[in-house]
Amino acid sequence: MNFGDNILIICTYQELMKQYRKILKEHHLNIDIEVMDNRYGKDMSKIFEYVAQFQKKGKEVIITRGFLAQQIGAHLPFKVIEIHIGAADMFRALYPLAGKGYTVGVVESEPYVKVAKQVAEILNISLNIYLVENVEDFEKGLLAAKRDGVDVVVGGAWHSYEEVFFQDYGIPYVVVESSVESIENSLQNALEMYTFSYEQQKKNELLEKILSFSEDGICVLDESGHPVLMNTYGEQILKEKEENQIEDFFAEIQRQMLSERDGHSDTLVEKIGDEYFLIQKIPLEVYGDSAGTIVIFKREMKIRDDEYLLRMKLSKKGMHAKYTLQDILGKSKIIRELKKRVERYATTDATVLILGESGTGKELFAQAIHNCSLRRNRPFVAINCSALPPQLLESELFGYVDGAFTGAKKEGKAGLFEMAHTGTLFLDEIGEMDLSMQTRLLRVLQEREIMRIGDNKVISVDVRVIVATNRDLYQEVLRGGKGGPLLSLKYFGYYDSAFAGTQRRHWYNCERAFASDQ
Repeated sequence: MNFGDNILIICTYQELMKQYRKILKEHHLNIDIEVMDNRYGKDMSKIFEYVAQFQKKGKEVIITRGFLAQQIGAHLPFKVIEIHIGAADMFRALYPLAGKGYTVGVVESEPYVKVAKQVAEILNISLNIYLVENVEDFEKGLLAAKRDGVDVVVGGAWHSYEEVFFQDYGIPYVVVESSVESIENSLQNALEMYTFSYEQQKKNELLEKILSFSEDGICVLDESGHPVLMNTYGEQILKEKEENQIEDFFAEIQRQMLSERDGHSDTLVEKIGDEYFLIQKIPLEVYGDSAGTIVIFKREMKIRDDEYLLRMKLSKKGMHAKYTLQDILGKSKIIRELKKRVERYATTDATVLILGESGTGKELFAQAIHNCSLRRNRPFVAINCSALPPQLLESELFGYVDGAFTGAKKEGKAGLFEMAHTGTLFLDEIGEMDLSMQTRLLRVLQEREIMRIGDNKVISVDVRVIVATNRDLYQEVLRGGKGGPLLSLKYFGYYDSAFAGTQRRHWYNCERAFASDQ
């Protein structure tokens, strides 16, 4: 839509039309113009009928002046821009009357009266005001002016009546004409209204597009909890519910959220039909006052799929295992046996401990186990536990929230357990880990849950853990050494049936395997 397509200028006299056409031509604008003159006189019903027809022709904005502008704005569904009477316009009408001792009557609407008072005070002219609020008030005002002995009447209604109409009252009538400045101001106001309307329309259409393409169900509720806007997917989710049931459904969602823990939960997991959804509530506020609520429905499977895609993207940044069984060289009996064990242990999610001196290929075997497992397409995250001090290692493994410690990122940080979710976490040099950290690690292996530093929320993780060390932790346990906690719980390590009754761990001695083949 171009500027002017939805605008109509209604001129109340021919000279006004000529002025508009001249200005429109100068500014290369194309706007339709209608001239009413006095064809309907004071018959407002016919005037309204005449103007209303232009709505069917796509007109939304009317530019006109005075009393007519106010009446159209009050009775018809148009946006009305009034051609305001400026002080200069009123000055040109009143100046010839100054210094003659006339009593001047103003029979007009409030905008005219306001300007007339200001100019009359400057020119020291005595005014009698006869306010016009409806069409009958105009003739009443003229009668009152005649009765009060007014010498001249000033206003803008001359062109709406036959000349003989004013002659019957026997009072001279001075017309306040619209100046070029007033006409240009009306067009400038129309341009500003068009620009604002266009930008709003563009924003609304963009919002509708965003909502329609969203793979989440989105519903906007008013202050009373009644749905006022819903995107296509939201309608699909709730399509089985009757209209009266939808409002009850949202009320029940609100009740369940309020009953959660401390009464401030804004999320809920709910089964709708055959699917589970994560439902999120977001309050709407306008200038600090509640204006309703946005409710978002996220499909459980969509969340899982998005999480998987994110993990795959992260894997392209180095979070993947590049070595497979084919990369383990050697054909000796020990190497062949180790490869068979890798294949066997890859079929489970049991935590595996790999023993071997530095440089003997422990991570090579860890990656091979991952790539043989069902987690092969999921993240593989590795960290050397001996390379970091205990406090830093803790934040790397478990992550932290905003304000957890000095220097913490404002947005917090996900730990390696979260980053390795659905995949494998390889902890190298586990024997160098601080005892308190070992204890916390064992709890994660037992519960499959972590808690970020500085947080009070538990996060479930699905991670297969493989650890490695160059120390003989079993012997250290027997001596009461540092490795004690690591081997003190049955949740750690892989159990082999060959050690029935003793539940001793099975580990790979990579050093001996490679030494035998070299």
